[in-house]
Amino acid sequence: MGDDKRQLLNGASKMEKQPNGLDKLGHDESCWHSGLRCLQSAYGVALGLMSGLSFASCSIFIHLIGHDVAALQINFISVFAIGVLVTPVMLFKRVKIKLESVKDVLLIIGKGIAYTIGMLGDVVALTLVSPGNVTAITNGLLPVFTAIFACIFIKEMMRPLDGVTIVLNVSGVLMITQPTFLFGGSDDGHGTGDGDADSKDTLLGNLMAALSAVGFAGAYVVARGLGERVHVLTSLFYDAIIASIISVIVMYVIEEPDWNMEKHIMAKFVGVAISTAFAQWASYRCLQLQSAAVAALLFNIEVVSAYFLEYFVVARAPTSWEIAGAALVLFSSGLVAIVTWYLNFQQRKKEEQDGYQELQ
Repeated sequence: MGDDKRQLLNGASKMEKQPNGLDKLGHDESCWHSGLRCLQSAYGVALGLMSGLSFASCSIFIHLIGHDVAALQINFISVFAIGVLVTPVMLFKRVKIKLESVKDVLLIIGKGIAYTIGMLGDVVALTLVSPGNVTAITNGLLPVFTAIFACIFIKEMMRPLDGVTIVLNVSGVLMITQPTFLFGGSDDGHGTGDGDADSKDTLLGNLMAALSAVGFAGAYVVARGLGERVHVLTSLFYDAIIASIISVIVMYVIEEPDWNMEKHIMAKFVGVAISTAFAQWASYRCLQLQSAAVAALLFNIEVVSAYFLEYFVVARAPTSWEIAGAALVLFSSGLVAIVTWYLNFQQRKKEEQDGYQELQ
């Protein structure tokens, strides 16, 4: 019997059993294993939800910085700061940065480019549109593009539940954005309140949020395809390097950055770096445990979190349509989280039972 099967039993075969079914500490062994199995089954789900919560915090920081710093400069500083944060952690944990094959190198480069597109679209959108709307559009469309890319490139088929929740997500996004071809009227925007300019900003912000969804979906599918061949920190490290190189070139070509910043702006950049780095780590780790479509749906908790933070930090109250749309997105994420946890719980239980039978 290999070590992997024995590890699957979580040390159960090593426990000293008593005639009454208790372990050596007098605890009910079956209850202990059932509780542990519940926690382990929920690990991937919790990572996906924590990623969404952290991304929501990052969105608020970027929206606040956008009043004082140009969007492309925000993007460059953010991705560069993530690399600065990840590097000492990698050195401490002695994580290898060497990639094992040319295929992995190409996948990492492709993921880095997709990640850069996702970050750039997200940052630009957050400087033009409210954080709640940006996260709703991005996360509402993210499961759609992720499911499509996963089906095409890594042959991961959707469950019927995933299809239903994707429809709910898109419906929620439409309720939030309220496109005129469906709802009629004019776009009230969330920009400067300057008529046509405000409407153009809102349109551009919505388009950039959609582009962000495409970029992040590509990055997540590649990360899912890489699996555990590449450490999560290594993946983040290369993302930061590739995004920094592309971003600094784009920044100096399109705009002239201003490096004279006040302390409160620098403090907000620290918040962006910490929240984004943790969110990306949690999302990539979740993708090692869950299918790409399921992970993307779990990340949608960011939508409600962003509206909540926006109300208390930016002092902007969402409209009734936005609340209804966010509630629909949250419902779909909650449904996926519960079903995924239950399926993981049953799968782990079956694997443990199979392992016991092989040990006997």
